Amino acid sequence: MPDLADAARVRWPEGVAILCAPQARHLPDGFFNQSTYAELLYGCGYHDANQVSGLVTGWFNLMDLCDADAILADHAPSAHLAARILGIPAARIGSGFFAPPAQGPAPRFRDWQATDAQRAVRIERHVLEVVNGVRTLSGVAPCGELCLALAPQLDLIASWPELDCYAALRPANSVVYIGNEVVTGQGLVPQWPTADDPSRKRVAAYLKSDYGGTRTILGELERHYSTVAFVAGLGSSERASLQSANLW
Repeated sequence: MPDLADAARVRWPEGVAILCAPQARHLPDGFFNQSTYAELLYGCGYHDANQVSGLVTGWFNLMDLCDADAILADHAPSAHLAARILGIPAARIGSGFFAPPAQGPAPRFRDWQATDAQRAVRIERHVLEVVNGVRTLSGVAPCGELCLALAPQLDLIASWPELDCYAALRPANSVVYIGNEVVTGQGLVPQWPTADDPSRKRVAAYLKSDYGGTRTILGELERHYSTVAFVAGLGSSERASLQSANLW
């Protein structure tokens, strides 16, 4: 873990060693509105070849120290890159957002607004050069596509195809969907509006109030479905104005 502040809160089994994961500290100034995986990497420190080389070297040392037989990580591109170079089997687990299809170029995920397509191409080319530079220095042949250069042997998507933003773009059988973790004994049974109306399908929505299309989406959900929505950042007065017999 990169932040050890909360490590003491967990009752770790005896013999577990807590190590600090390498993390980029130098980020590009004024780089916003990322729309592809490559741009996310660039904004997280992959603009700097020396920094990425240092991150991967740190992972080399950690993997050697642990005598790792396999690597399991969520969004840890430097760890996956290090594992590929060392020939250690690696698996990636997460919602799928940080696991773009293993083909290039990286698809655009911010498809609801205009983005700079030329910047995306330029950034992906730069990040690939950075990654290939590390591979070459480590005695490994460069890779033609960024997503392939960082892809693990196994992608475990902790969700379902219906909630995977890249589902329609993935080659067949390229990932394994394992669903979300279910914790028994916690949470509440949802109370649905218009629960006595079998003609209305039920929708649970998670939205953000600063997204321009939020009210339009809520309006359509209210018209057609029985909806329970959590809208992050919504004030109490706005919440009251949006609630209806079909939308809670």
